[in-house]
Amino acid sequence: MIEFKNGNIFDTTCETIVNTVNCVGVMGKGIALECKKRYPDMYDEYVKRCGCSLQQGGDLFFWNNPDFYGDISKNIFAVETKCEHHNILCFATKEDWRNNSRIEWIERGLKKFAENEITFLSHMTGTLKTKKYWDAYNIKSIAFPKLGCSNGNLRWEDVKPLMIKYLKDLPIKIEIYE
Repeated sequence: MIEFKNGNIFDTTCETIVNTVNCVGVMGKGIALECKKRYPDMYDEYVKRCGCSLQQGGDLFFWNNPDFYGDISKNIFAVETKCEHHNILCFATKEDWRNNSRIEWIERGLKKFAENEITFLSHMTGTLKTKKYWDAYNIKSIAFPKLGCSNGNLRWEDVKPLMIKYLKDLPIKIEIYE
């Protein structure tokens, strides 16, 4: 289910926010800069991941916020209109901060998020399990910006149909901030 929204993505009730990044360890503008300020531990981990798990446009890195208090809809003490401690999905929309984003990298990352599978060792059973990316990280709700459109200089008219194509059938809450 996709819901298009206006406003500040950090005001979302979704548990996860997509942070558009590059692969060289710089968060100097836009959502990335705001994430760097709000979540310095995420930024430190992102810098470490550059060059290994974040090598090219379309690569993803999920940061599980240790302060995240779970599903806010089940937390009677949570403010229902805003989640203060988001998990962050770093989505590489460009390789270097100086370059523009490329539409094929947006599609690659969306496909990875929606369709690719991750194999991991189950701590409960000791066996290997395979799940879709979003399911492997237990993402129940996620807020996306217009991927690559602001500082990446892509056109929303080109990106929006790709986002709808890959996200529309996922069984999680999805907000896209226009």
